Amino acid sequence: MSDLRLRIELNKGGIGISFHKLAEISVEAEIFLRMIISDVDKRITGTWIAKDFDNNSVDFTAEFSGNITQEQAVLCSNALDATMKEDFDFAALEQHRVRRATLLQYTKIAKPIAPDEAIHFAILNGHKPSKNGAEKKEGEKRHVLTKDHSITLAQKIKLTDTVSFQGSIQGVITALFKDQAIYCKPHFRLRELYSEALISCYYTPDLYEKIIYGLHNKDSVVHVAGMILASRTERKPLSIEVKKIVVAEPYQEGDLGKFIGCAPEATGELTTEQFIENIRDRHTDNVIQNEEIT
Repeated sequence: MSDLRLRIELNKGGIGISFHKLAEISVEAEIFLRMIISDVDKRITGTWIAKDFDNNSVDFTAEFSGNITQEQAVLCSNALDATMKEDFDFAALEQHRVRRATLLQYTKIAKPIAPDEAIHFAILNGHKPSKNGAEKKEGEKRHVLTKDHSITLAQKIKLTDTVSFQGSIQGVITALFKDQAIYCKPHFRLRELYSEALISCYYTPDLYEKIIYGLHNKDSVVHVAGMILASRTERKPLSIEVKKIVVAEPYQEGDLGKFIGCAPEATGELTTEQFIENIRDRHTDNVIQNEEIT
């Protein structure tokens, strides 16, 4: 019998569980357990197996089968306990070598369950649980994962696992918040052109007129520069402290000619109009050829 075992109970008090929900929870749980093993010691190899099933609610033991020493099993059990604690702290996780990505994976286990459901875990230390799994044994470490806790935990990870750097973002302003209250700093929301993500942009009063100018046209593209706060895990900007904002001028007829005029030799012996017409003709020929091939 392995020294690394975890009792898992789904749909406590109910009868069974749908195949679809069981499959989703099992996949996410196995990924999480494999990540814990890797975090503690990458030299550990093996697999997790499910055994000792009980009736009514889905109640079984997840046991690690592989080359693992007693010391490594204890380290993994402690890492599991630190990750599953509701009142955990990131410093404790670092002591157990658990990455934030692993903690985020733990929250995904609760994704398929309903708000009123919960997943029960009991980390077993060298003894078998009672048949009904209800009695708490000495040395067992019990934890409960709910939908609400998983959402709160995921948000906490996003807000704390960040990196700051100077940069710029390009997009369209979708909303403006002028409230001066302590809990709501003046900001506007920018829909980034590249990712279409909504990013909170915090501004100072001296930039207000430029922001209003950027709102004159609903399709106006603005460039904002400043200190960007981004998520390390997802590698996406979360907010920016705006130091500079520039509204891009809309394209007008003749702008392309002005651009080419900056490099007069780009068209060779052709005029700007002839150069553009040649490009259009070539594009048309390519389209016709492709249509003939298909």
